[in-house]
Amino acid sequence: MTRRRPEGPLIIRRLLDRKLRRDLRTHLGSLVAIAIVVACGVAAFVAERSVSRVLSAAQADYYAQVRFPDLFARVRRAPDAAIARLEALRGIARLETRAVGEVVLRLPGLREPASALIVGTRTPTSATLNHVVLRAGRRPFDGERDAAIVSEGFATANGIMVSDTLGAVIGDRWRTLRVVGIGVTAEFVYELRAGDMLPDPRRYGVIWLDAESAADALGYTGAWNDLAVSLAPHADTLAVIDALDAELARFGTLGAYGRSRHASHLFVTEEIRQNQTFALVLPAILLAVAAFLVHLVLGRVVTQQRDQVGTLKAYGFPAAALARHYALFALVPVLAGTVLGTGLGLWLGRGLTGIYAAFFRFPSLELRVFPAEIALAGVIAVASGLAGALGALRR
Repeated sequence: MTRRRPEGPLIIRRLLDRKLRRDLRTHLGSLVAIAIVVACGVAAFVAERSVSRVLSAAQADYYAQVRFPDLFARVRRAPDAAIARLEALRGIARLETRAVGEVVLRLPGLREPASALIVGTRTPTSATLNHVVLRAGRRPFDGERDAAIVSEGFATANGIMVSDTLGAVIGDRWRTLRVVGIGVTAEFVYELRAGDMLPDPRRYGVIWLDAESAADALGYTGAWNDLAVSLAPHADTLAVIDALDAELARFGTLGAYGRSRHASHLFVTEEIRQNQTFALVLPAILLAVAAFLVHLVLGRVVTQQRDQVGTLKAYGFPAAALARHYALFALVPVLAGTVLGTGLGLWLGRGLTGIYAAFFRFPSLELRVFPAEIALAGVIAVASGLAGALGALRR
């Protein structure tokens, strides 16, 4: 004998679903407002969280690719003979020195002179620190004088191409530099001249020369003025900094410092932290407003329909079915806003990523879809909607 499914609960659900559709049409304006607020909150969450994750991943991958150093130091002038003593310090895995200095450039189309930071670079090996990632052209050959790699931001802003020439005052001499490559490096993700508030790629950039050529041009033959250090595993960072300061004191230095105080790293890291903060604060405010609106609208609906609720309960409609009915009424605009906000958040995230790509010189910076972030945004939005509906459901 076949058992028949109970028809009572199914009939009750059909009737309540019909009533739900009618209620949604009746309060369409209020529900659209709720959906828009939820969409804004979800969009802010998805965009900010996605961008922060993209920046974090790009930073970590970039640092690993170019072997970004752990410690840095600048001196007035130190001889090459001091390198061996520094390399022997405990906790140092690799140490590299170079000559750096600012120079004045003459560029067509600019009334006032531009400036650039000349940096010595070596042919990268499996252990070289801070090597340059080429975007076009090639690297200077060892000992190739006047061959230069120009930073991508500076080259783009001034229309500089491989095989162009630049006039520069280096030391006390006028020299012509041949552009053989265009590149980027993790050390100058954020190219900011000392004293400036924002990057000015039109008037400031980085130029890499062969290490020996840079030292000769800047007057550091047999010497150096910039130091980069990679730490050994489990090394005591503060102890290594103290040891470096003690050794470099006689060469005139303001002290060694860690990656956390490096200007470019600091700007990128703070931007990531700000995105993470905005991903919490702004969506929290908007979703709290959405929860308040759900509470007001649903509370008004329940008050207006008190007679209907009493009649339905008198006819045997269970309280759980009625609670489900009004919970769905609250969740419809929340779910619609979540879908709309997800698409809007991805669009905003793509725009933010494009803005960051104009300021932060990563080899690649593209927005990716993170399903976990989208799912978390949906869970938070649904939770806020149910929280707003809780008072009316209890009533």
